[in-house]
Amino acid sequence: MKHAAANGSLDLIKALLDAGADPYQADTKGHRAIDYLLGYGPTPPNSRLNERQRQRAAQWLF
Repeated sequence: MKHAAANGSLDLIKALLDAGADPYQADTKGHRAIDYLLGYGPTPPNSRLNERQRQRAAQWLF
């Protein structure tokens, strides 16, 4: 889920959530998928998504 949030399309993020992926699972440093999506984790914000798409994905992941 974290990799998709950091690099995936909006459709991929939604498909993983619909399939039961846990958006709250954290990595070893405590970063969750939303952190990866918005660039608060070890990666910059998801560059495949525009601002509106990132906001939509953030609502799903929060």
